[in-house]
Amino acid sequence: MPFPYKIVCLSTAVVISLSGCLFEGMPIGMNSDINSITTSVSQTTTTKAKTPAPKATHIYSTNDTLGFYTASLSADEKKVFGEVYKGIMNYQKRINVTHSVIPSDNIDEFLTFVTSVGSDIHQLSENYGLYADDNGFVTALDMEYTRNSEVGKKELAKLKTKINIISKKVQPLSDYDKLKFFHDYILRFCSYSVNAPNPYSAYGCLVDGKAVCEGYSKAFAMLCQSSGIPCINVIGNANDGSSKTEAHMWNMVKLDGNWYHIDVTWDDPKGIFGSDYLKYDYFNVSDEMIKSDHQATKNMYMNYPVANSIRQNYYVKQGLFLKDNADSKAFISNTIKKSLDSSDRYVRFRCQSDKKYSSVTQEFFNSDNNNEGFFDLLCNTVDKYGYAASTAEYSLVENPETRIITIQLELE
Repeated sequence: MPFPYKIVCLSTAVVISLSGCLFEGMPIGMNSDINSITTSVSQTTTTKAKTPAPKATHIYSTNDTLGFYTASLSADEKKVFGEVYKGIMNYQKRINVTHSVIPSDNIDEFLTFVTSVGSDIHQLSENYGLYADDNGFVTALDMEYTRNSEVGKKELAKLKTKINIISKKVQPLSDYDKLKFFHDYILRFCSYSVNAPNPYSAYGCLVDGKAVCEGYSKAFAMLCQSSGIPCINVIGNANDGSSKTEAHMWNMVKLDGNWYHIDVTWDDPKGIFGSDYLKYDYFNVSDEMIKSDHQATKNMYMNYPVANSIRQNYYVKQGLFLKDNADSKAFISNTIKKSLDSSDRYVRFRCQSDKKYSSVTQEFFNSDNNNEGFFDLLCNTVDKYGYAASTAEYSLVENPETRIITIQLELE
């Protein structure tokens, strides 16, 4: 997905406006796993079941995350969920399901639900067939796979080994720091790529190191689940600030009793600043914070929790949240000092409201007055404390959608 950024390099003499588009996201509908589900109605073969399909004996065992996913399902729907998930993971060509549960008209949404819940699924092809009884209920599915069982299971074992290695590194950390570690690890290790061999899977993200939004999201979900942190995948749409809206996937996590959104893909900083820069614009954000450019897609089998807390938001937790009633000048000066004290060349903060964001950008980052407001604060702070930082130039990223301002200083 493109990003609604304006990137500006600033000096006391020159103002240069640059394009802020990082990369294009891949619509979920183009995923080989999900495309077969969301667009396959015309491809299905519906026949009448001549004999009752045998009942599956598999009882699906859920953890906290899957428990949340399946909480709104009936007992029979949970049973079918287990039958389908088990069948896919075992590379079954024919998956028989409990009768009189899933109407054939709803199978696309149900399979979208299954592949969203199953972050370890990445072996489905673009085609599947279904069998229905005289009343229109699904009795069986014919699935096609992009690799054979031997290859697929070896890949899954390799993925789980990688997840275990990463998870061991975070055992002593708090859940918040675990989330941050997983977030940062993916951003450092994985490159956004539509043309990767497995772009829509956790395997592509964590083993190949190349993926798109679905790969990022599923990898993050599996890492969280491996450390006991409830994390779900969210299917929806995202808008880059223009008229262009694309299908997208991100995560929701439960931390200290509250749910938050995390979009690792949209926090990918490639193309902005240097290789040491990591973004946290979409790290533990509320429904209110994310609604300007993200909207979850309705699915009759998927319910998303309410995220109304900002306590664990990155900017709130780090003291970088500029409240409406705060003195902007004092806050920004302190934020500059905080960054330079830690030898961090990135000064960043988030404004509480659009009104505050507008007043800050007008007072401190107005190109009409050559940005003298921020230059004055920077010069005063550097002179007062004797920091080794240039006061001649800096680079600026403004994100009006998230109300986040990021400044890259030139350290000497």
